[in-house]
Amino acid sequence: NKMNKNEQLYHHEHLWVLMLDNNEALIGVSDFAQQNLGEIMFLDLPNVGSKIVKGESFGTIESAKVVSELIAPVNGEILELNDKLQEEPWIINEDAEKKGWIAKINMSISDDTDDLILRDEYLKLVGIT
Repeated sequence: NKMNKNEQLYHHEHLWVLMLDNNEALIGVSDFAQQNLGEIMFLDLPNVGSKIVKGESFGTIESAKVVSELIAPVNGEILELNDKLQEEPWIINEDAEKKGWIAKINMSISDDTDDLILRDEYLKLVGIT
């Protein structure tokens, strides 16, 4: 498991994971994703207590242009949702990788994070560097 606390890792489906204490993590969409989506209008998310499964959709993010699936970067259980996004979804446009976090989760202890990549690798993947 290569996840270190306070290190943001990225999934090829454009979500990031930030490890906190006690197997908790924040997840959200990448800055690249919000730029491609355009102005975020709405998020449709599961309830607290719901399980998310790596590689599977756990909700949608809707912009003026398109509705996109949110693909879970890891396995876990939702502990908390960023309630501010209900009223102000554009926070994701302003700060996708910090204030615009989507959910706090409890990651499965055994979770395999080998397919998560560091920021530099992610930026190469999406062709920014």
